[in-house]
Amino acid sequence: MQAFFDTIDHGQRLRLVQRRVSDRRGLKLLRQWLTVGVVEAGRWQATATGTPQGGVLSPRLANIYWHVRDRGWEERSAGVGRLDRAAADCGVVCRTRQQAPEAREISGRLLAWLTLRLHPDKTRVVGMVEDGVDVLGCHVHKQPSQRTRRRVPSAWPSGQARRGVRAKIRQQPERCRLRVDLAERVQGLNRVIRGGRHYVRVGHSTQPLAALDRYVWLRRWLFRRTRQGPRGHLRPAADAAWLRRSGLERFSPTGRGPGQPCMP
Repeated sequence: MQAFFDTIDHGQRLRLVQRRVSDRRGLKLLRQWLTVGVVEAGRWQATATGTPQGGVLSPRLANIYWHVRDRGWEERSAGVGRLDRAAADCGVVCRTRQQAPEAREISGRLLAWLTLRLHPDKTRVVGMVEDGVDVLGCHVHKQPSQRTRRRVPSAWPSGQARRGVRAKIRQQPERCRLRVDLAERVQGLNRVIRGGRHYVRVGHSTQPLAALDRYVWLRRWLFRRTRQGPRGHLRPAADAAWLRRSGLERFSPTGRGPGQPCMP
């Protein structure tokens, strides 16, 4: 959906709520909550459409919209494909590529009734065997099963999710600039590793996690000292054995990648 939380019509949303809720005081409170406005740079601006992102009622009000769309799909277009959604993202799984254009057209009509429209750049037809699809930080692809050799859906961290974790590692400042204790530097990096591990650990993620472990080792300049070695280069403050003893955590639970250890 294009600008979903910014383009939802207030009047239509209230009419959908009135199908189940008849309390006038509750409806008035909801109307005030939608039109309360926003403050940017000290100036108040009215909100004629949309819903506050991050608000406690935003997910529930979004589900009201999606409930209407889901029922319309199940009643009229269930034979075209299976509709799956997560938050504001959705997808239609069709058996054949020939059904995909019809599914896209039906989805556009249902959203147009809700005064919404498909995102022109993010909406596309992909093959699960040839291309795969990225959704919510995961890459879903059909691959042959090792046991039955039949193609089954597989998932692993998407490239965008892994690039985000590597960017957070690069943002860790060098120790020689902050002049902090080496153990404190390890503790700060462990927080990044734990957060990234919980975010990208999904499906078949052993090899991507091991690759992130190797990336941490290649960025070992995080642990360099300020004094120089005999050739004028910064001397590493720790070797691989010290890093293992220091409590530096790993992304991969085994610490091994495809044929090589994550740390020398």
